[in-house]
Amino acid sequence: MLQVLALILVVALMPYLLLDLRQSYGGYGNFMLLSLCGILMTAATAQFLVAMSKQPHHETSKVTQASEEVEWSHYMDQLLDKAIAMSDGTDGKPWRDEGWEQSTQIFSQDMGTRFPAFFGRVEASGDLLRRRSPASLACSAEEVFGLSMSFSGRQISDAFRATDTTIQRFGPRSWLSYQTWTGNHVQAPQAGLFLQAARRTSCPDGPRFTCVTVPAPAALASEYGEQVAEIKQSQTFKDAPHKFSMVDIQSLPSGGLRVSNILHVDPSVPRFVPSSIVQGFIKTGVCRGATYLEMALKLTLPQPLNMQGPSSTESLEQVTIGGQSCKVSRLLAEILAPG
Repeated sequence: MLQVLALILVVALMPYLLLDLRQSYGGYGNFMLLSLCGILMTAATAQFLVAMSKQPHHETSKVTQASEEVEWSHYMDQLLDKAIAMSDGTDGKPWRDEGWEQSTQIFSQDMGTRFPAFFGRVEASGDLLRRRSPASLACSAEEVFGLSMSFSGRQISDAFRATDTTIQRFGPRSWLSYQTWTGNHVQAPQAGLFLQAARRTSCPDGPRFTCVTVPAPAALASEYGEQVAEIKQSQTFKDAPHKFSMVDIQSLPSGGLRVSNILHVDPSVPRFVPSSIVQGFIKTGVCRGATYLEMALKLTLPQPLNMQGPSSTESLEQVTIGGQSCKVSRLLAEILAPG
């Protein structure tokens, strides 16, 4: 910037310098002055462009990151609204009653794919929860949601879950994660990049917690491709068939709870495999709400309650959940906190 100021000064003094040099050196003075001005202008312009190219790039980077957070947070807020409407039955699309699997009522909805989306709902009154709890206390929505979000809880309800790595956060309650599953006798190891978001809603009967997971849009998959490659290293995975999932924990009057799960997957399986077998397997995924309830009733919350597994290095915070003091991931703590 000093060169720019020097240029301005030279331009301002040019008439006086021109007159002085013309008197002293004649026409050669004009040549000297013009040459000097040209050198100063070239140097000042170059320095100015360099300085301006550096500063806006830094500012643009920060602005781009902030706008990206706003964009994806808004996108996930819309998906959370959609998920809550689906759970409440106010999305305008009918669910077909598929009967019961033990304590879970199951519904299905055609999504235009080979396999429909399934919706599982389990409810328990406050009296029932207190009778079944060893401490005669109804488990809270915070406890059930904490378990459903923790790596330990998800691994117990999904035995093939292998890893869950948070790559980037978009605001306080949205994040990008790379998840993997081990292979078994019917499927190869699977992995996927997912955009996730969670919300705490204050309701008259107590808090409501909702989390939604969708495949990362192509723009994010491209932007964070290098980070995914570092996590995968030389491992090979099939793309996870996950299209949409949701877990929703609602507080009911007198300490009751309703736990809802929606799962839409469209696995690539041979046509000779009966759809009923595949659908039966998918239905088990929406029965996890009952598992989370049982875990909250019978088990002490895992310590620490983190989202990326026991070997992760994620930041932890000390919080109180259901009367228990425990360390939880900072992301989960921010979701559980009121407000």
